[in-house]
Amino acid sequence: MAKDLTMFNNSFTKSTKFLSLSGSSKLLYFYLLQDADTDGIVDACMTIRVTNSEITDWTNLIEKNFIWLLKKPYTGFIPDYIIHNPNLDMRWVKDSMYLYLLAEKYPNAIIQRRLKNEKGKYKKALLSVSEYLEMKSRENSQLMEIDTKKKLLSENPSASEKIHENSRELVRTHENSSQSKQKLIQENIIKGNPSEEKIQQHTLLISLGIDAKKADKLLELPHIRILPTSHIKKIWEYAQKKATANPTGYFIRLLETQDLQLPESASPATYDPHCPKCHGSGKYTVTVDDVFGTTEEVTIPCDCHETHSKN
Repeated sequence: MAKDLTMFNNSFTKSTKFLSLSGSSKLLYFYLLQDADTDGIVDACMTIRVTNSEITDWTNLIEKNFIWLLKKPYTGFIPDYIIHNPNLDMRWVKDSMYLYLLAEKYPNAIIQRRLKNEKGKYKKALLSVSEYLEMKSRENSQLMEIDTKKKLLSENPSASEKIHENSRELVRTHENSSQSKQKLIQENIIKGNPSEEKIQQHTLLISLGIDAKKADKLLELPHIRILPTSHIKKIWEYAQKKATANPTGYFIRLLETQDLQLPESASPATYDPHCPKCHGSGKYTVTVDDVFGTTEEVTIPCDCHETHSKN
């Protein structure tokens, strides 16, 4: 609904409070609603002249809270403006020039705005004028920060080129994610550093019904610490097929089995006999530091069959 289609609420205009007004005060109120901006704020000077109203009609509306006085003598806010115009077309709503004055005098005054939700869609919302201005201030600060960064980058092309090079490096890393992530996991295990992979595995175990403390203990097992997430998922799939009554319990027992070997698929993997790590055996050994500061040799399944099978 555009602004030139201002509505009047039928129940409101038939209420006892409104009917107790004089005829001239009612007429002035109708014209004030029509002349108000989309926030319900009106400069009543011209409206009083057009309707040939008396000053007493204006003061009567203020005394009975139909108008909240913002600025003497004739600037006011209509608190029931939203009741009369609930379907206001929010695309045409603009901030009133008196909005900061309204926030100063009546910070809890309610206004309508078109806000973007988490899904990126716009939705009509009712909020106090102080909340809206605070939200607007935060958005302006973020825009200023973005503009500042753009200005700094334009003044320093080398910094901009560095950012683009970092982006290209991230793309190259993503293209080789399967190999690079496996290598990073193994390095982190040897060094004792946490990894994103382990965080994902912890989340996975909890989602499969395993207690958080139990998940921590399982992931600390030397033979589990070197397993990729994809292998843990295969173990879960195997547990679901073999134990329909309690697949979670069977899954835990499988993870606790150090020398666990899943049944081979229809087309067994062939390993590269020239692989520098496993030499075609499909396994190789690394030294791992456990949580107690001692070292232990752990056998790791080699992934050379993935590249060897393609050749």
